[in-house]
Amino acid sequence: APSPAFPPDHPRRRRRARRRAARLRHRRRHRTRHEGRRAEARQGRRQRRREGRRRRQQGGRRHREGRGGRRRQM
Repeated sequence: APSPAFPPDHPRRRRRARRRAARLRHRRRHRTRHEGRRAEARQGRRQRRREGRRRRQQGGRRHREGRGGRRRQM
């Protein structure tokens, strides 16, 4: 058993803390520095999914190199 120097939390107090944690989780977080870039990436992904059918027939260099591009080869 843990030492009595740390008494177990009172269950009611713990419940209140959990409710506060949930409220903090739901609060809209402020925009980070990367936020705009992430939104752009999401948009690009949606676009790529739309182009998917055409891309599959196409192949080509961009298709072969994949998402890393030339950088991955260096």
